[in-house]
Amino acid sequence: MESNEVKVNCNFCGKEIPCPVDMVAQKHACYDCFLGLKEEVSDEEIEKIHVAIPTEKAMQAMPDMVMSYAMEEIFPKLWKDQKEEFKEMSRKELAEISFLAGIQIALKTIKDIEKENAQTKK
Repeated sequence: MESNEVKVNCNFCGKEIPCPVDMVAQKHACYDCFLGLKEEVSDEEIEKIHVAIPTEKAMQAMPDMVMSYAMEEIFPKLWKDQKEEFKEMSRKELAEISFLAGIQIALKTIKDIEKENAQTKK
C-alpha cells in the first residue's frame, strides 16, 4: 500500500479496501459491490462513491472505457465542429483522419493514465 493510501471499509459489505487519502470523506465501494450498485443508484450518486478497482480489472476495462469516452464525448464535438469539412473529403481522407484521431485518443489516454499514476504515487 502506497503512503498516500489508507485502508477503509466498503460502505456496502464492510470489506477492507485501499483508498487515496484525498477521498477518505467519500462513500466507498469494493469492486463487487459497485457492479451491483450501478443499476440501483443514480449517476449523480455513483460519481460521489470511491470505488476500489483491482488493477487487473481496470486494465481489462480500459479499452471499453476509452472507446465509450471517445464515442460519447469526443466524437459528437468533432462531428459538430468539422461536419462540413468531412462532407467534402474522399472516403480515403476520412479513413485516414479517423485512424489518426483514434491513435491520438489512445496516446492521450495513456499519457493521462501515466500522469495520474505519477500523482498517485507522490
